[in-house]
Amino acid sequence: MKQFFVLFFNKTFLIYLALHIASHIIYPYLYDFPYLLAIKIVMLIIAIAELVGMILYIKASRKLQKRLSITVNSKVRDSYQTIEILSACFFFVYCFIPEKYIMPNYIMILLLGGYVGFRLAIRVNQYMGKEKNRNG
Repeated sequence: MKQFFVLFFNKTFLIYLALHIASHIIYPYLYDFPYLLAIKIVMLIIAIAELVGMILYIKASRKLQKRLSITVNSKVRDSYQTIEILSACFFFVYCFIPEKYIMPNYIMILLLGGYVGFRLAIRVNQYMGKEKNRNG
């Protein structure tokens, strides 16, 4: 069960984050939608599953450090973990902020960009390390 929540968090965090930001931005247009309460309940259940997965993922972050320490600079790894924890924590606060506030949307989009950028940097570093080993 622990692996399920961690895998669920790893695979769906970015997708759910993008959907939640979109729902906050277009909320004024969805205000009269008849099934808005059902959508909010489903998103709350997914947010709770994401929260459990995030907590279990952070507890198992020592495995992440071992996996990343081979090919990634330590500064990049530490920055990535800081951005990851910061974006995940702010996201769960963001879930409960009323939709009428605009500034949290911009902050969340900024954190999303940093998070995705660091994930891309780590993937590039891993592939570059594989190519060095293959060619050298």
